[in-house]
Amino acid sequence: MVKKRKKKDTGESLLSSTSSDCDYEESPALQDADAFAPFRVADYCRRYPEDAEAKYEFIVFVESTNEVPLGNRDMMSLSASFIRSVKGIQYLKKINKYKVGVVFQRANLANAFLDNATFLKEQRLKASIPAGATELAGVISSVPTHLSNHKIYKAISTTKKVISVRRIMRKVRQENNTFTLQPTQSVVITFASATSLPDYVHIKMWRLPVSAYVPPIKQCFKCLRYDHLAKFCKNSARCSICTEGHSFKECKVNIEKAKCINCNGNHIAISGQCPIRQKKIANMIIGASCGRSAAAELCRGAPRAACRRVLVVSGADDRLRLPRACRRRLGVPQEALDAAVSEECARWSLDVAESSPKERSRRKGMRRPLHD
Repeated sequence: MVKKRKKKDTGESLLSSTSSDCDYEESPALQDADAFAPFRVADYCRRYPEDAEAKYEFIVFVESTNEVPLGNRDMMSLSASFIRSVKGIQYLKKINKYKVGVVFQRANLANAFLDNATFLKEQRLKASIPAGATELAGVISSVPTHLSNHKIYKAISTTKKVISVRRIMRKVRQENNTFTLQPTQSVVITFASATSLPDYVHIKMWRLPVSAYVPPIKQCFKCLRYDHLAKFCKNSARCSICTEGHSFKECKVNIEKAKCINCNGNHIAISGQCPIRQKKIANMIIGASCGRSAAAELCRGAPRAACRRVLVVSGADDRLRLPRACRRRLGVPQEALDAAVSEECARWSLDVAESSPKERSRRKGMRRPLHD
């Protein structure tokens, strides 16, 4: 009787016998085009934690759903409608021409307002909780570049709820003067309902330290103001050299005679020398390094060691230093950042010292200034 020869193992059988690590590993050849697209949990909706302490201010941003800016409405009529239909409002404050902040006393009342569809529809409004009020972003390093954002999300183990994962990309110039995006080993992780970042996260048994993420400053290249982007801007266009209503390409003013639209200084509006820009970066550094509730403590003279690892304390002069890559991205020299951070710390300390005991108690747990 003739014995049948055994067939040799094919490549498919070899792949099927590998370890479970392939659940988390992808070869570059198998990656799809969206491997590095930011991943965000689909069913996530911003809400304040129901057990949040009452000492915080719970703000909800309100905007108009029609063409009429909310700032053009009658203020007394608007406040009367809020008092009549919404419970737990502490006060209202104007954010800008198109947006109003509704501050609540408790977190559950702020969350309930978001679900008040009848009132919002009658008043032609839309409500949202700002990202800065309920989310914190941290950075981890040494993450293999062949892992997609979705794979990283599935592999992360942490005590905090993760809502988004985004790998930091860098531009690489090609021979034909075009740019391509290449992945780095740094990944930004956003945590929900967190007042502080975790010290570390685990990815497949590897423990990776979490540092605070300092995002780039938002500046509109249309009106040149801060805290918003050009695609959302409804203001008139301004020249970054002379502040007049034309493009900088058409400007006939010598750049040596430039005037900043934000501080009136002798520099262009997008310069890193602008003290307004440096002040905003300093505030962002302080808030990102310590978290919302600890930021006020730091500025009242708390030890600098309270800062997270993104800020490295130099023992000689006790300055807060950023990594070189962060300084290059922010566009401000380290010396200017040192001065701006020190000035903001001194200003906050003076404000607290001159305030009443009741006001100091309120500020102790107050959140940082909020933006979209």
